[in-house]
This record gives sequence, C-alpha cells and structure tokens, in this order.
Amino acid sequence: MPPRTNAFQQLVRFIHSTLLPSEASVEESKLLVAWRTGESREVDVVITRRIGLSDVVVGIECRDH
Repeated sequence: MPPRTNAFQQLVRFIHSTLLPSEASVEESKLLVAWRTGESREVDVVITRRIGLSDVVVGIECRDH
C-alpha cells in the first residue's frame, strides 16, 4: 500500500514539528513494522527521538471528527 497523507495529517505534523526540539524527527504516513507480527502498518504521524541509548518512537493516528 503506498503511503498516503491528507491536510489534517499535515496539520498535525506541522504542530508537532513546531513544538518538539530540533533533535526529534516528525514524519507523516510512515510504514512501521509491528514487533509482534512483523507486518507493515501505515501510521499517520510518527515522532522519533533518541533519548540516551534508545530511540523512542511515538505513532499518532489522526482522526478528524
């Protein structure tokens, strides 16, 4: 499945990229591999930052209600 994005995801990515420190990366419509199943899943917005020796990854599902 090709990555997709929409205006709401772009807005969420913009808000998070503005608020986060410069060491964090913010990407939209990123494919991540589920650690249990090994299957690829599309996540609307992904924030990644190295803290100490670990990479912390936060996935955000965007729902416009």
